[in-house]
Amino acid sequence: MTFIFTMFVLMQIVNMFPARKIKDEFNIWEGLHKNFMFLLILVFISGMQVVITQVGSVVMKVHPDGLSGAQWGEAIGIALTILVVDIVLKFLPDDIV
Repeated sequence: MTFIFTMFVLMQIVNMFPARKIKDEFNIWEGLHKNFMFLLILVFISGMQVVITQVGSVVMKVHPDGLSGAQWGEAIGIALTILVVDIVLKFLPDDIV
């Protein structure tokens, strides 16, 4: 369940990037360095996820040992599929989506 929880949060973090562009713009990285608040929130959420997963065993009811490096890699890899889904959705007409 710790892996599922982490994967879900990582998918939300990755989805923050395409969610910044609402008019089917393809360059989701444009202007990212100018948005300090976005970056601050991104770092905070990511950091808290690592802390909760690796240290918060009793309080958050996650696995006492947290996740292994391989599990973190798998969760990040699965979360990055959000970017592929976003690209596919941008090519579909709005009336279909």
